[in-house]
Amino acid sequence: MSRKGKGAKGRRKESYGAVLIFTCIASLILRVPLVYMTGEKGVAFGSFAIELYVAAGCFFTYGFSSATASLVRYRVRREQYGNAGRVLKNALFAGAFAGILCSVLLTLLGPDFARNVLHQPVAGMCISIMAPAIVFEVMTGVWKGYFEGNGSHIPSSHSIVIKSVVMITASLISTGILYRYGQKVSALLQDSIYAAAYGAIGISIGILISSIVGFLHILFVFLVYRKSSGRKEQQKNQDRGQHILRMLMGTALPFKMYALLGRGILLLDGILFIRQKRDTADTILLWGNYYGKCLPVLGIMILFCILFHEGYLRRIIY
Repeated sequence: MSRKGKGAKGRRKESYGAVLIFTCIASLILRVPLVYMTGEKGVAFGSFAIELYVAAGCFFTYGFSSATASLVRYRVRREQYGNAGRVLKNALFAGAFAGILCSVLLTLLGPDFARNVLHQPVAGMCISIMAPAIVFEVMTGVWKGYFEGNGSHIPSSHSIVIKSVVMITASLISTGILYRYGQKVSALLQDSIYAAAYGAIGISIGILISSIVGFLHILFVFLVYRKSSGRKEQQKNQDRGQHILRMLMGTALPFKMYALLGRGILLLDGILFIRQKRDTADTILLWGNYYGKCLPVLGIMILFCILFHEGYLRRIIY
């Protein structure tokens, strides 16, 4: 590859990293209006659905995406386009199976997890509504990995931006509508928890809608790409499905563990916080205040430090 080609590839990776960080900043800022819309309780109830989505989604999505990108990149460089297509098919099959299994487990066990571990039964509804989003997130990640293996980060960047915009918009709209409905239920039943619960459900609905839109976008891009792609090869050796699956699982495992350790910290933090202070009456209020007001400030500061350290902002400014 020429120096010019390597430079262009490096700039694409830098742009993708900058887009990813800025969308993370936007998602952190989203928590602030949600606190004022649903109160600390609403954000606290929804926080566990958010963090389970982040932990489970990143565990499978990052693992399958990175593994698919590595295996496809290896075959594309050797002009084994048929084998690259078989990698995609097997990755989609494995990702769909893992996503559906995770979604079913979260739907069935989410209420028990919220009741027995978090001691907050209301959070179980948010987890169950969010659960189907895992399937769409994993499938989207596989297609992102396929495009990245072909040397393009543009579909991934566009998908992240579109999903972030849809998540912010859908979360605010659905939370506002359901919170107002929950206020009527709370007034009828004389219990303020219903307003916060319905507001938290709106957050889960926003996550679900954004994951579906992101999935449909990347699917549309793939269909257009496949139709316009005219690459041919003289295939000599064809990878078998079982061989590809074994390579996918083996390659994805370290990426999955990295994602789980990095993205599961806040979920573990919330569980420990709630369990250590479960006998305190305002525990859920404290967690909601910390999650909705303090963590966004800390997270944004850390992300800006990463932007400066990696040189993204310097390149944008200069």
